[in-house]
Amino acid sequence: MGSSCSSAQAVNGSNKKPMGHRQSQSSDENSKKQRKETGRPSATSSSSVAVHVEDKPVVSQAGSASTANTAGQPPTTTTSQSSPPPSSPPSAAVPPSIPYSPHPSSDPSEPPLPKLVDLRPDVKLLLIGDVAQVKCSLKAKTISIYISACLDSELERSVLMERVFPKLQRHCNEQGYELQFVDLHWGQRSEDMDDHTLSEYSMYELKECQKKSLGPNFLSFLNQKYNCQCPSQIMASAFEKLQASLTDSSDKQLMDEWYRRDDNNLPPMYVLQPVSSQIRKYKDTNKDVRLKAEAEWNCIQQRIIKILVNAWSPQEQERYLNSIMDLEISEGPLNSDSPTDTVMLNSRVFKDIKSHTGDTSIRCYIDTTGDNNEIDENMQMRLDQLRNQLGSKINEGNNLKFDISWSKNGVDPEGISEHAQYIDSLCSQSEAMLKTLIDKTVCDVQTVEDETPVKKIHERLYSELQQHSQHCQQLCQTFQGRQDLLSKVESYLSGDANHPLIMHGHTGCGKTALMAKSAALCCKALGDCACIVRFVGATVETYSLGQLLRSICEQVAYLYGHHISVGSKGADKLRKELPKILKKVQAKRPLVMIIDGIDEIKSCDYNELDWIPKSLPPHVKMILSTSSDNFPGFKSLKSHLTDSSCFLEVPKMSSKEANTMCESILKSKLRTVSAGQRKTLQDAINQCPLPLYVQLATHIASQWHSYNISNETVLASNLRDEISSYITHLEKRFGVNTVKHSLSYLTVAKHGLSDTEMLDLLSCDDLLLDEYFVYRRLAVRRAPTILWTQIKKELAPFLTEHIVHGRSLRTWSHRAFTDAVCQRYLSSKNQKAKFHEYLADYFLGRWAGNKKKPCMSNEEGIEVLMDRHIQPQPVKFDKLYNSRKLDELPYHVFHSGDHKRFINDYIWNVNWMCNKLDGTDVSQMLDDVALARRAEPNNADLDMLQKVLQLSAYALYCDGTQLFAQFHTRLQSALEGKDSQQYPMMRKICKLTENPPIPNFLPSGESLLEIVDLGEDCDRQAEESSLKTNPKAILNGMYRMKGSKNHMVSISTNKGQIKVWDFETQTAVRTLIGIDKPRDIRMIDDYRVVVLCNRELKIYNLDTGTFETTLKGIMNLQMPYYGIQDEDHVVALARNRMYVNIINISSGEVEATFKVGEDRFLNSLLVSENGERCVCGDETQKPSPLLVWDLNARKLIHDFRIAQHEFKPEMSAISKDGNYVVSVIKELGDPSPNFVIVYDLQSGQLFKKWKPVSNTCCVAVSSEGECIVNGCEDNTILVWNLSSGALKHTLRGHTHPVNRIYMNENGQRCLTYDTNQLDRSVRLWDLQHGVCLATFTPDVPITCCQINAEGDIAVIGLEGHENVITLRLRTPESGPIADIKSQYGDPSRRAEVFDMQK
Repeated sequence: MGSSCSSAQAVNGSNKKPMGHRQSQSSDENSKKQRKETGRPSATSSSSVAVHVEDKPVVSQAGSASTANTAGQPPTTTTSQSSPPPSSPPSAAVPPSIPYSPHPSSDPSEPPLPKLVDLRPDVKLLLIGDVAQVKCSLKAKTISIYISACLDSELERSVLMERVFPKLQRHCNEQGYELQFVDLHWGQRSEDMDDHTLSEYSMYELKECQKKSLGPNFLSFLNQKYNCQCPSQIMASAFEKLQASLTDSSDKQLMDEWYRRDDNNLPPMYVLQPVSSQIRKYKDTNKDVRLKAEAEWNCIQQRIIKILVNAWSPQEQERYLNSIMDLEISEGPLNSDSPTDTVMLNSRVFKDIKSHTGDTSIRCYIDTTGDNNEIDENMQMRLDQLRNQLGSKINEGNNLKFDISWSKNGVDPEGISEHAQYIDSLCSQSEAMLKTLIDKTVCDVQTVEDETPVKKIHERLYSELQQHSQHCQQLCQTFQGRQDLLSKVESYLSGDANHPLIMHGHTGCGKTALMAKSAALCCKALGDCACIVRFVGATVETYSLGQLLRSICEQVAYLYGHHISVGSKGADKLRKELPKILKKVQAKRPLVMIIDGIDEIKSCDYNELDWIPKSLPPHVKMILSTSSDNFPGFKSLKSHLTDSSCFLEVPKMSSKEANTMCESILKSKLRTVSAGQRKTLQDAINQCPLPLYVQLATHIASQWHSYNISNETVLASNLRDEISSYITHLEKRFGVNTVKHSLSYLTVAKHGLSDTEMLDLLSCDDLLLDEYFVYRRLAVRRAPTILWTQIKKELAPFLTEHIVHGRSLRTWSHRAFTDAVCQRYLSSKNQKAKFHEYLADYFLGRWAGNKKKPCMSNEEGIEVLMDRHIQPQPVKFDKLYNSRKLDELPYHVFHSGDHKRFINDYIWNVNWMCNKLDGTDVSQMLDDVALARRAEPNNADLDMLQKVLQLSAYALYCDGTQLFAQFHTRLQSALEGKDSQQYPMMRKICKLTENPPIPNFLPSGESLLEIVDLGEDCDRQAEESSLKTNPKAILNGMYRMKGSKNHMVSISTNKGQIKVWDFETQTAVRTLIGIDKPRDIRMIDDYRVVVLCNRELKIYNLDTGTFETTLKGIMNLQMPYYGIQDEDHVVALARNRMYVNIINISSGEVEATFKVGEDRFLNSLLVSENGERCVCGDETQKPSPLLVWDLNARKLIHDFRIAQHEFKPEMSAISKDGNYVVSVIKELGDPSPNFVIVYDLQSGQLFKKWKPVSNTCCVAVSSEGECIVNGCEDNTILVWNLSSGALKHTLRGHTHPVNRIYMNENGQRCLTYDTNQLDRSVRLWDLQHGVCLATFTPDVPITCCQINAEGDIAVIGLEGHENVITLRLRTPESGPIADIKSQYGDPSRRAEVFDMQK
């Protein structure tokens, strides 16, 4: 490293330039001159220097010590050389909403558009709404494990359900995942085997698990029983060949009785008939009669299997004679490319079972033949073959094997200690195996997320756009016909009409699919346009008008350069604001808004439709859809939009279109219908040619067999009656209470239900369980999985799934089904309230956590208590919120009719409010307040609460825990001077703000809009101010002082001011005016400062308010870097960037110069706080070195270089003691600055090097705190141990990357901030424990900030504010705020103003 030291010289007191190699071409001379003067290369320069944006000078690096918060120190680093210095306004204009280059505008008067090309490709496609091209990859955080088994392992699975599965589900919940176990074989009844459809349900759930599970998806219990079943279907050709080969007439007769040809199947099949169709007493209510019927069927089944074995070749037997378990394994792990760690096997063998054929119970555990219980060796051979095949797909650690002795009772843990030990081992090993696989899944998913390029948009909006795009694509896949309507839509899009287009029609007429197809046409019709697509009800963000408009405005903000806070104003304001925002759309990026189902918006006043513009701004098109027959606001809509050309009716389908759709559905299901059935179907469709009716009628017809008689193939003449008839059909198949309760839970849920939630609810429903288990009592009282699987599979075409807080929830895809269920089951207020109460009990966890629920014993008829093994519902799972509880519980308590409890527990309960705001979204809390106002419309407290929450919406979205900071400032004036009896609840909350139950900032001054300010004019002005395009910051730099812990210094470049602030009282104790463009300062001692004034360094005394001297030399325009060596010397980068000058503060003369050589240009300068070390980056040498000088000895001591890497000195920091320098480096040829290195400056050795998962934006180092902190592009902040290099904490909370890290004196706390103002929050972190102590998000952008020495106060400057705002950390333990009276300098000069021009 030291071999290059001779290239740099220390020339004491000399300004003489050394001779260097003369460039032979004039272009090189010009390049050199430009680089000297501006710090930028010319067009011909070969040096790699970032291009500078004219109005954004480069941040000063001088003296950028480890903490970047010591006296006179600037922030640590910035994201790029074009970022603003701390002492300059963050920008001359409002920052764009996305951190990428502006797109030039064709109209000079129009502001530049955000340049989307710099975004990740999928994010760009999502933002512009190119739904035809975007690849949707969003998946719920779900691990779904399909359990394949025979009845011989029901005891083991019951024990796992009791002892293992709940613990694993809790473990997953604590990591933000939902764990589902899908066991269709547990809790089976004879009725479930009646129609031989179990294999269909198995294949359905198996594919669902494989598709949705992020980790393990298959667990097999493969013991000693194969359990061969009669084939449910046989190809017609194979069956007829079989019949021809049979010589025994009784065998032929038996096969003809049980199999019937179905020509509706493609190709034709012989179908095994339901058991109850031949054995009438198979479903008899008498238990003994049923058991006798079941035994009869078992004999017949064995006879059919024997016939088929004798008649068929081995190949035919392998094709048709299988167990369901064999089918599951063959179609699951053996038929997929799933990784081996997604499959698990548990195998239990009775090692001596073959010597106990005399025990009748042996039939339950191994396949036998005849009355003598002879072992069926053929089945054992097939079982061994299956076990070997499956074993090859499994990692050794996922294959659990157990050998136990036979007992006449089979597995008997209560009677045999060996079996009890087996059960214990099974539980412990299964838990360990599953937990390992789950943890690996969580780690793998996180690794993929870490390695994926950052989105650069809010996660909430990203998820929203993904789900609507996916929904749109699914609808387009099945779209049929409607070319005439699509032509009209295309004409509207490409025409010059300036009004919205309202597509309306009857419920079920196909509006949603038409809207989806219209969205897909947008980019084709308009070219380079943006399309905003929303399907109301498809996601949580379209639940209410406020959420819908917020989501739309946020997407507009990213597309057209607003800040996303524009969307957080609430429905009342956004209704008026949206038309104004749309006026910003430009010809270069026209906009199409497609909103389907405005009649589905919850809690919407249909008389307030002013959010729909009567006349659209230029370059904007808007297509909305609504029902016209079931929408009370349609009349108001027609009154609002009086132009009849605004409305396009969606008629019923033509006969041709309906028949085409019908045939397409049948073909997709490999089905057809007979001639008579086709006439029935076509007649019904002709009577009601609505797409939804066609879909439902065809779905029903696809289940008809060609041998069904006419009264079994009947269809209703309209949609409502057909839905009702279909529900009746489901009740007959699965039970009245099963269907009623399942559909009712689904309908009353606020956002839908996950499969796990549905099964938990059904498991608490004793009326349903008593109906389901009339003849059988299980060891575990839970609803079997198959109970819900049967219903959801039958209803699958009419259900939709969306992701809410990482969980996949099911709900109705069509309002017609919601209305049908409400009319059938929930027509009375009491009926609906009852189901809301059940859901409230569930999310309260009434029967969770080993709480046993009473039920009646089937045998004795007495009440017993049984654990339902319901998932617990805490407010938090470890550190993660239970967002489902926070969302759903208040909603159901309110709708159960208990309004008093709702308001007391979920509105005025401050702990609940804090949790809800932090764990969900402020819009959910506003929904609850809106419900409360319905119950108490004249409650002034609720009115004020709603206003405060709405004003604070963006801040609370950034961090819900800052509730008290927001309330304190906004409520003070509103409550002062009022009758103490007014607003009692809001006064209680306000009183808590000084000692909040959770740590919070207590702001001083007018940092937020107050409730009292919200008159109509003030409200309008406040809204307009948030949309300003060229605001000017007043305070744009904040610095800690050396000698006083209660004072800070601010600069105002635009006003030419420097102020010394007593931040305890927020008063300026000294003001210096008339300074020439102060851009940055460094503290020399308690009172003197070096100020970067435009391009000169000047010395001022802040106490006396006097100018002392100007240091010699002009600073580089783009890189004005300097720092303090001691009280007598300043270290500064020369104008030509080829020297580092040491300047005497008293005389202003250069005492020494560090020279790096001709044509070598420095691009950074760091000086340690103790003044012993100076570090500079050299942009000319490749790979670029990092140069280190000993300032006391005035010589170069280190020339750090790393092969094939270059330093990013603009992202570097030095410790206060000068012992360590930390810098970001990148590999040559790789644009990503992704490595962080630490050098020990005493030894000159590379101390640490690591690669964060995301690119670094800024760094800081503290020897005192023994840590390094770096902000990353993925919005995280990483805290590393300085000694070991180990990652201590990953801090999450910022919505965009930070580029400022301010550390307190001892390095144990830091303040983080984004100068680009994409994230408008400052956050205070505890670096020792890795937690966020407090957050504050003001209504206007922060222009500067700083942390005090102790780390318990942040001082900020706000856009448009002349005074500083003090943010004081308050905790439950905080005492009264002390009245601190501190002095700065001479007390007689307090508050004096000094004019430097005089």
